[in-house]
Amino acid sequence: MRVLITRPEPGATRTADRLRSLGYEPVLLPLTRTVGRQDGLLWLETREAGAFAATSGAAIRHWRETGIAHNRFGVPFYAVGTATGEAATQAGFRAVHSGSADAAALASKIVADFSAGRLSITQSRPLVYLAGATRKKAFEAGLAAASVPFETVELYEIEEISHSTDYLVGAFVNESVDAVLFYSAMAASRFFDTMSGERFDKTLNNMHYFCMGPSMLAAIPEPFTARSAVAGQPDEPSLFALLDRIERDKI
Repeated sequence: MRVLITRPEPGATRTADRLRSLGYEPVLLPLTRTVGRQDGLLWLETREAGAFAATSGAAIRHWRETGIAHNRFGVPFYAVGTATGEAATQAGFRAVHSGSADAAALASKIVADFSAGRLSITQSRPLVYLAGATRKKAFEAGLAAASVPFETVELYEIEEISHSTDYLVGAFVNESVDAVLFYSAMAASRFFDTMSGERFDKTLNNMHYFCMGPSMLAAIPEPFTARSAVAGQPDEPSLFALLDRIERDKI
């Protein structure tokens, strides 16, 4: 079974290795890349922080590439999902709180800890949100509504990657793809923009579309939603589990 991976590097290669170990044939089609923002990274070097939070492992990766001061590793770190939590742990943080299903749930966890006195942050030592330039505002809105002292620092931005029509035809028309994995709503939207045109209609109609979360499903055009599904949990094992359904349920 050929499975298309739309996530950016370096995650795309890791996902491909995992799929290959499970007996699938991965096909890489990264549609975006993340680029570090030096202004945000420099800002982190001087700002006091009572805690950190991240809703994407990309922010941690870009900070790690420039070097994280060792005195930061004891600061509490709140992360969405196990993958982002693991990225924080691997970077060196020792007090990582992870597992929240999405950004809104993470904000609720932080609000609860702050209200109960389990999280010590102030205006001078706030929670610092490590973010991308393009993001949804649900996390920040949840903190602001509860008057949690926080500041947002943008550590990376997202650039689009273009692929030639000849490459796309060779990869998806001449050889069929059984399923597409979406890790972000932007990737889902970009995928259908990239694959527009009559020459791709048959290919698109024969593929299954598997999403890490509901926002990706919302970005899929209506003609293809019947062949789409959302992972039970916003993590890669749950996303991979959907692949079994192609043979089991013939969805």
